[in-house]
Amino acid sequence: MSVFHRGEQSMQAAYGMAEKMGEIGSRLFRDFMPDQHRQFFEELPFILVAARDSDGHPVASFLAGQPGFIQTSEREMTIRSKFTPGDWVAPLLKGDPVGLLGIMLHNRRRNRMNGLVFHNESGRLGISVVQSFGNCPKYIQTRERIKRVDRSAVQAEAINFKDPVLRQWIENSDTFFIASQA
Repeated sequence: MSVFHRGEQSMQAAYGMAEKMGEIGSRLFRDFMPDQHRQFFEELPFILVAARDSDGHPVASFLAGQPGFIQTSEREMTIRSKFTPGDWVAPLLKGDPVGLLGIMLHNRRRNRMNGLVFHNESGRLGISVVQSFGNCPKYIQTRERIKRVDRSAVQAEAINFKDPVLRQWIENSDTFFIASQA
């Protein structure tokens, strides 16, 4: 069974890379978090979360805390952080698939973890590891500082990508996160 979804497999086949990518994928994608990934995630001040909303559309969110707010074992991750009121991924249920992206902006290091929710209540989100892997830093902008804001005043809301002001804001951004699905 391939670690790549159908779209990736189709593209790899079109470029004659299916066999090579199959070999690479089996070495890069693990069904557990190695020690270096565990340490990495536990040092982060924030993590990006991708999931599906109630209509099945991909949505992204951002959870933050002091380093150590993420705890890991080889097979599980627990995030101690509350979602913003109205957050699209707040109602995650047991068994829901999620994608997590951790980034150290000062050195552009990033790791991914895909998993399944096993717990989501009282400011704790528990996720079982399905895949853990490193990610290329190519498009990551280096940052030395992160400005924290009071999230209690933030309300998640639907985004209209046809809004010209929003489109201009996105086009002028050097960093932008979006969730996708296969």
